[in-house]
Amino acid sequence: MHSAQLELLNYRPGPTFDGWTFRRDYDQGRLATSLQRVFFALLDGHWHPLAELRKVAGSAADSRLRDLRKGKFGGFTIHARRDLRNPKSGCWEYRLATGLLRHEQIHTVLKGEK
Repeated sequence: MHSAQLELLNYRPGPTFDGWTFRRDYDQGRLATSLQRVFFALLDGHWHPLAELRKVAGSAADSRLRDLRKGKFGGFTIHARRDLRNPKSGCWEYRLATGLLRHEQIHTVLKGEK
């Protein structure tokens, strides 16, 4: 079998972002990379303030948190609470529920195009 045919057989597209402003050729790689960065930051199961996640993944970290909750991006459980380190700030922190991660969920995040 030709190598190009083998590549087609092994091709598994990652989850596709959408929206009326989305342009696949401009946005897919950037958003997939940002999604993976947020996911790996949360994988330790600890609480992370949004400001910390923005340093890791850019200004749209809150959007990537919403994406991770969607079924097509893994359907992860992400807990949210007011930032206990500075409760009067109005800031929030987030934690990934890591106890019951399924292989399919993690694979969904990892197969995104870069």
